[in-house]
Amino acid sequence: VKLIEDAQVFLETHKSELELRSTKILDMWISLGKWWIFLEYDRAFEVILDAEEHAFELKDEVVLIFSRLAMARLYNDRGKFKKALLQYDKSLQLIHKKSYSHIYEPLIRYHKADTLLIMGSSNKARQEVDNALALLDRNSTFRYNLYVVLYYCYRIPEELSECEQIIDKILYEYPATDSYFKQGFMFFAQVRSAYLAKDKEKVEYYCNRLKQKENHKYFLYYYPDTYLYYAEASLFTGNDSEVRKTLYNLIKEAPESKFPLAVASAYAMLGISHDRNNEKKESAKYFSLMERVLIENEVEGLQADS
Repeated sequence: VKLIEDAQVFLETHKSELELRSTKILDMWISLGKWWIFLEYDRAFEVILDAEEHAFELKDEVVLIFSRLAMARLYNDRGKFKKALLQYDKSLQLIHKKSYSHIYEPLIRYHKADTLLIMGSSNKARQEVDNALALLDRNSTFRYNLYVVLYYCYRIPEELSECEQIIDKILYEYPATDSYFKQGFMFFAQVRSAYLAKDKEKVEYYCNRLKQKENHKYFLYYYPDTYLYYAEASLFTGNDSEVRKTLYNLIKEAPESKFPLAVASAYAMLGISHDRNNEKKESAKYFSLMERVLIENEVEGLQADS
């Protein structure tokens, strides 16, 4: 946010001194940056396509790469995963034509791996992470972000020993890296690892820690999925009132048109919660709502590795 604010001040102060091309490029970066941080979905396509159009006009390949990355993120949030993968591949094709753009390849593969994970393709996601790690110097702090994705690659098939090794690597090799996101990841990774190990006491401990006021900020670490992780853990411990409160708030705050898969998952968990309490009518209602959200929003490409 500070970087965007500084760029705006610089542009306003020095606009008359800059060439028209430089002014347009900086303005595009500010627009894309604002959208990426504040997620102004009502103007999303307008902002991204405007940046792409100007990138073609000015022959600026870097802005073009990032406009396609932004488009991929938009498709990703709306459940259009195949369209998101197409945007990543377009960016990679452009990078391979311009040798000076190779520095952006790990970032694109990081986001592509994240989309593949959501689709259930953990093996393909792992390959993208491996490709990205091979391009980075061992001291690059971006390796931390890739290790986080790699953790989830192993988490999905429940390879617990691999998960624990990656958690240790993040803790001890990158102690000062991006502390807010690292703390958020660590909280939810510990919850999930305890859940997969069926360690009820540990799950309850970490859930109670997340309920403390000073830790509420970590729910924004990977919004809205963090709410689903927390609800799933609470479901495991039998705390149905916490499950329902968390999921009702998620459904209220996250519009299904913007986060269809998250909202559908919330309805599914509510269905499970009611079903195990023998509330069959309510359970059927929520499973029906889940199906409606997935169909109406045309959420696509969900699959599991064979």
